[in-house]
Amino acid sequence: VGKVPRQLGRALPAKPRGFMVGLPMGAVAQGERFAVTLVLDAVLQGRLRQWEQEQGNIPRSSATRVVSFGLSMLSAGASEALANPPVVIKNYQIA
Repeated sequence: VGKVPRQLGRALPAKPRGFMVGLPMGAVAQGERFAVTLVLDAVLQGRLRQWEQEQGNIPRSSATRVVSFGLSMLSAGASEALANPPVVIKNYQIA
């Protein structure tokens, strides 16, 4: 809540209740971000394991671990992009 008023050049809320504005939508955004990250990462990691099994069940190499890490980062980035609508609504409610 403190970031948005500062960006708009407004004063911070005088009462604690003012800091609660936008809290529900912020919670929705955080939950959506977390859920999408978990689901997408589970799907991508499952596909990677399936591909590894198709290749003859070879032991994990450092390259495969880097690909696995990259897929996790891709999941986090995609969930951040998909969580943008609730974040925009929260910032509008605060402003």
